[in-house]
Amino acid sequence: MLVLFGSVSNSVKVARVSIPARVKALFCRSSSTQTNAGRPGADVPTKPRTRPFSSQLHPTMIPPSETFLVNSAFNLKVFDEDNNFKNTNSSVSAPANIAQELTLAELASLSSKDRVECDKIIILLRHGEAFHNTFYREHTPSIDTDIERSVGLHQDCPRDPMLTGVGCGQALNISRAMDVYCNSSTKLIPDLVVTSPLRRATQTALMGLSRYHPMTSFKRIPWICHASVAEKARHLCDIMASPEELALEFPGIDYSLYKVMYETVNEQDLIDSPISAQENHTNLVRRAGNFLRWIKERDEHVIVVATHSLWLDAFKDYALNMPITPTVPYSPGEVRAIALKWS
Repeated sequence: MLVLFGSVSNSVKVARVSIPARVKALFCRSSSTQTNAGRPGADVPTKPRTRPFSSQLHPTMIPPSETFLVNSAFNLKVFDEDNNFKNTNSSVSAPANIAQELTLAELASLSSKDRVECDKIIILLRHGEAFHNTFYREHTPSIDTDIERSVGLHQDCPRDPMLTGVGCGQALNISRAMDVYCNSSTKLIPDLVVTSPLRRATQTALMGLSRYHPMTSFKRIPWICHASVAEKARHLCDIMASPEELALEFPGIDYSLYKVMYETVNEQDLIDSPISAQENHTNLVRRAGNFLRWIKERDEHVIVVATHSLWLDAFKDYALNMPITPTVPYSPGEVRAIALKWS
């Protein structure tokens, strides 16, 4: 039995979960723990932990988040008309799990036995800066949702853009981090790469995982395009190209699943009727839950996912049920890892 530790005002909540003992070191690393069951536990003294690597060694590394026990069904957090949070019962569900966020350095420092005790290790990449990001900066005078929405639907907004020079540099930073922490010495080797259909995510994955490139690597790990990890469809930059077009542009990536899931989007409908044409938040959360169920059924252990900021928020805040308040948004070109144990 594993005891999860977490502190709230110098006290600790304890929840007992059936997990092998060797994974205890992994799931007792965070400074605070929360369970959605809300069961109180005995106070246990905490011991300061020495980080094996400084989070300043690489710009894409941040301190770990928190550990949470998740039920198969959860409350969907949405905004009301006054931009306030409200909880609603949702039919959206995801597999019950224990999730621990780690940096690549922390993940690589674990023994291979500890990593094997995790059911899945997910390395999450946010794409590097793309041309729509610079377009927003140049045309959005202030942080205003309505202005940003109108800019994202402007006729000059780039469609499914590629990375800028800065974004390519961020992808190369990912490559350096992957070379340092994911290699034969650390025995942390990806078994599967999943990428969003949007070009900026695919380009980031190909540059950031050049050691495992689908056309040149001897390792021949599968690369799969999955529509469930695409960005929330709300702007013109989020309209995805056809699987046939992408297969010609990015050979070596398997687009067969994307062909089944692909739906055409009428660009003019998005401009004329953005409220009805844009993807709602419930569907974004549902896609995140569907992806979690999909990877649960697969045999691969270490899975790299190249995706987007809003999808990452939905995946962590809802599918993994990590609270919104302590969650630090992903920066462009940032890498984090999630260790999962199905409860």
